[in-house]
Amino acid sequence: LRRRVPSINPFTHEVMDIAEATLESGYDSGVGFNVGLVAKPTDELSLGLSYRHRVTVDFTGDAAFHLLPTGNSQIDQIVAANPLLQGRPALNTSITFPGILAGGMAYEWRRWTVTGDVVWFNWSTFHQLALTFPERPPLDQTVIEDYRNIWQFRAGVAITPLPWLTFAADIDLVRNDSAALPGYHSQVLGGGVEFSLFDAGFLRFGLSKNLAESEEDLDLPEPDVHLGVGSGSHAEQTARVMVEFEKTCLAERPDLELAIVPVFFGF
Repeated sequence: LRRRVPSINPFTHEVMDIAEATLESGYDSGVGFNVGLVAKPTDELSLGLSYRHRVTVDFTGDAAFHLLPTGNSQIDQIVAANPLLQGRPALNTSITFPGILAGGMAYEWRRWTVTGDVVWFNWSTFHQLALTFPERPPLDQTVIEDYRNIWQFRAGVAITPLPWLTFAADIDLVRNDSAALPGYHSQVLGGGVEFSLFDAGFLRFGLSKNLAESEEDLDLPEPDVHLGVGSGSHAEQTARVMVEFEKTCLAERPDLELAIVPVFFGF
């Protein structure tokens, strides 16, 4: 978990970031409960409903500070000498993971199976993130998150032409109206094949493609350089990125390269 440490610029009296605090901790846990219900009104139709209650996890560990250049050498010297940003003080925080309510159905007809479900993520319980430094209270801060609930809709179809072979396809629609990503939505189409190995188990292979992701709703500017990697396997896309990125660096001769690594969920 990483957060910026703000301070007041003594010359302009504006808020600026002077350091980045990284929480390094072991594995922490919380307690919750799950409940579910399955009904089969007919031989062909199955209905299901499940709920996972929200879980609050308290994280404890040490904070490592990385000083950020402010563009003013005097301020940088003052920040470097600040005893509050020295060493590895204790840092505590807690995160409430959302409750999840899901309902679904499956209908079997001969060799065909049609499925669908609706999932509701109760992210509105994540109001704020409190960072507490027990040994250095002046560094305490509360970050307002104000997350909103998320809806997910999924539908799929599968056919089993042979006892050991199944083909499947599905579509996944996500609607996110959180403060961090207002109006964000995506449409993911997937497909795959399953081979039954009888008593030994089974093998599954699949691919997915994001058909429509609302980048325009994120107010993202047009890139200065488009690598044109396109679709392909993980290895193919990685290789194309490396080749095209090298060409761009040789042509532009940048003074600094900054890599932004996506983290989907992890602490």
